[in-house]
Amino acid sequence: MTTTIVHRPAPAPAPQATPPRRRRFGALLIAALVAGSALAGARWFGSSTQESHGTAMMNKDPLPADVGGTYRLDDGTHLTLYGTVGMPSYELSGERVMLRAVDKDLFEAWDDPDEVLTVRRNPTGEVTGVSLVRDGEESRFAARDPLYFEEDITFENSGVKLAGSIALPEGEGPHPGVVLVHGAEAATRDSYTLIASHLARRGVAALTYDKRGVGESEGSYTGATFEDLTGDALAGLEVLRRHPAIDPGQVGMAGFSQGGWIIAMAAERSEDVAFVIPVSASGFTPGAQARWLDGNQLLYRGLGSRTIDTSEKAWRMLVSSRDLVDAGLMPAIPQVMGFWFHALDPNLDTAGLWERVKQPVLGIWGELDCQVPARDSLEAIRTSLERGGNRNYTLRILPGADHGITLVGPCAQETTGWSVTRVAHAEGYLGSMAEWVKDLPAGDGRPVREIEVPAEATPSQLAWHQSPERGVAWFGSFLPQLATILVLVILFAAIGLLWLGRRIVAALMGRGRPARDPLGALAFSGLAAMVIGLAALYEILLLSDASATLLIGGPTPFGVSIAFIAASVAAVVAVGLGVRMAVQIVRAKRSETRVERIGVRGGLVLGAMTMFTAWVMYWNILPIPGIG
Repeated sequence: MTTTIVHRPAPAPAPQATPPRRRRFGALLIAALVAGSALAGARWFGSSTQESHGTAMMNKDPLPADVGGTYRLDDGTHLTLYGTVGMPSYELSGERVMLRAVDKDLFEAWDDPDEVLTVRRNPTGEVTGVSLVRDGEESRFAARDPLYFEEDITFENSGVKLAGSIALPEGEGPHPGVVLVHGAEAATRDSYTLIASHLARRGVAALTYDKRGVGESEGSYTGATFEDLTGDALAGLEVLRRHPAIDPGQVGMAGFSQGGWIIAMAAERSEDVAFVIPVSASGFTPGAQARWLDGNQLLYRGLGSRTIDTSEKAWRMLVSSRDLVDAGLMPAIPQVMGFWFHALDPNLDTAGLWERVKQPVLGIWGELDCQVPARDSLEAIRTSLERGGNRNYTLRILPGADHGITLVGPCAQETTGWSVTRVAHAEGYLGSMAEWVKDLPAGDGRPVREIEVPAEATPSQLAWHQSPERGVAWFGSFLPQLATILVLVILFAAIGLLWLGRRIVAALMGRGRPARDPLGALAFSGLAAMVIGLAALYEILLLSDASATLLIGGPTPFGVSIAFIAASVAAVVAVGLGVRMAVQIVRAKRSETRVERIGVRGGLVLGAMTMFTAWVMYWNILPIPGIG
């Protein structure tokens, strides 16, 4: 019996389908990339439209023109009704309550609909007073009692027309006067109506004005320099000095927050500035102050050293772009959130500026200010004044007060989107400025040197404002970082296209599904880490904007945001895949039969992963033991 052995070729192995888990993982990475891109786009759109939206809010007049002013209750206290930040408010005994307009002459408190204020008019429509119901009490009537009156004015600085108002005390005068200078916000004159009313009620005239580009003022505040803003304030000072009811030798300035730098510059430029009152002013450079502000709010929100260190690097990188603008290598974009220093000098010599201020100084800070290092700023300004020979100063830190000198707790307004609708001002704040101005010696230069600091007002936990502004390594500056990001995006896109091209070619040639290839997962995870990481970085930089809660507003496990964790996961996946492929490529070099597969693919992978790993480690996206 003969046995025939037939040799049949072994069947070709069927193409291995991608396991379901791997397909789901890839889908998740793609979803993360899309979500991260959408979040980043939303933040960019929101920040780019901030000025127009904020200006629209400020341009609203929530009060009828004849309603604002002061009203006297039976017990002799005064209620002030005014419009500010897009809504009406009233102030009574140092407490400010924001109101919602129910009707033309009917308002209710935002946080308590049972608290109602009603405007009373006589048969001819003239306002006679207001009725207030609050705290379950019976209605209390406050009769119209104008303790001051207002004059609308216009003035000009270098062709830019500005609009404002002067709150004038009763009596013929001559009265001392104060120009109230804005902070960094887009604000109309109404933002300082309450302070102006308290000054005027105590015999000191106050000029408030719409910031350029806001309300009835022309121009744009986003592109304005410190010199422009100082010129605006000095133009207002000149208008006030020329008023027939004003003593021209007793007109000074009060600057709030950013306005502290402006009034110091004005005092240096003009001897007509009789005195200066910095309120919540930083004693450090604008760039260092911005870094401190962001880092301190991160610290207050419970974020750890990993996030805070990232914020420090990011601010130094952004500030370094000012050098490119000055060299003509980059267009100025101050209207984009985070690039304000393309117009305002981040390296303004604040110490030297206060050293040259020779006028009397009243400095006021809040003990719990989370936007400005109060104790450190007081010491910095005091040191500069002493160095310049100016000993006529009174510097105060008010207990329990925040950046707005209100008693709402540290960072309460900043972390709630400025939605605190009922606040009490620190005791002595609203009246202290007027009393100090009226008590100033008539030019005899009597030294004062008064400092009032609560025992609890400790120096800042952060020391960033003490460090040099330009201390950033070359690879951490704006241009190298921008180039790195662009190169990485191109490399990952090329890797993704290479992976997709191989699959398309295989499909067109009828080869079926190709063997598993980590190129696609590498490209998508790398891009996801970059897009989500950049969105998280941008959000960190926006913490000075109270509306920045899209990513950072949620939980912060391990001292970082959820977005930062998502970027870290994607980075770990990308680096892991990159290491795996790098090992394969190195091994392939030893095989002559596979050398043709190394070229473009190997170069792209090795180049991209080397640069990517360095980038995610620099920005703390790739978690490192001991940091967090």
